Amino acid sequence: MKAHAMCWVLFWLLAGCSRQSDIIGTTEITTWQYGKRGAISITFDDGSINQFRKAIPLLNDLGYKGTFFIITGNIPGSAHQAKFVGWPLAEIVHESTVMPTNPANFF
Repeated sequence: MKAHAMCWVLFWLLAGCSRQSDIIGTTEITTWQYGKRGAISITFDDGSINQFRKAIPLLNDLGYKGTFFIITGNIPGSAHQAKFVGWPLAEIVHESTVMPTNPANFF
C-alpha cells in the first residue's frame, strides 16, 4: 500500500475509534514553524537490532530524528514482560481459512 493511502487509512481508523465525548480541546489551523511547508514523523516499532545498526547511523548522517518504540518485555530480567492481548492465534488462523475478506471485514 502506498504511503499516502496508508496515511488516509490510519486517519480513517483513528477517526472511527474516538467518540465526540472523548475529544478534548480545540483545533487550531496555523502555519508550520520557521516557514516549513510540512512535517513527517519517522517511527520504528519493536526495537529490532537492525534499527540500531542501520537506521540510527543513516538518520544521524542525514541529520534526521526518529522515534523508537521498544518492547521491554523482550529484555531478560525486565519487570514488564510482554503479554499477548487479543484472539488466540489458532482462532485467527481458522477464521482466515473459512471467512473471505470483503469490504465489511477488511479492517
